[in-house]
Amino acid sequence: MGEVARVCAIALVGVITASLLRKNVPEMAVVMTLALIVGMVFAASGVLGSVVKFIHELAGGAGIDRELFSPVLRCVGISIVSRIGCDVCRDAGVSSAASYIELVAGAASVMCAAPLMLAVLRQIGM
Repeated sequence: MGEVARVCAIALVGVITASLLRKNVPEMAVVMTLALIVGMVFAASGVLGSVVKFIHELAGGAGIDRELFSPVLRCVGISIVSRIGCDVCRDAGVSSAASYIELVAGAASVMCAAPLMLAVLRQIGM
């Protein structure tokens, strides 16, 4: 609960500051947005670590091999990081960079999921 309040407080202060900066110094608003994201990630790191630990325990309890479950977590991580990158690029007015991030993230997700796809194909005898 405390982490959520901390992240919301950081976001509120950052958004207000970035909005004020955007009027006079738009370049600094982008820098402020990046600093805002870094601050929120550090504030939420405890919760994020707990979620990852819980997912690993859940997978272990269900008998899912860690080798098969790891690509799923990597794809989720790629998705989160690319979403943040795309939002920052769009906020800065560089939507072409955001589109490129989406393209690279999609390709990286396919590559991360490749071992999982191969394991499924082996299971069905292909």
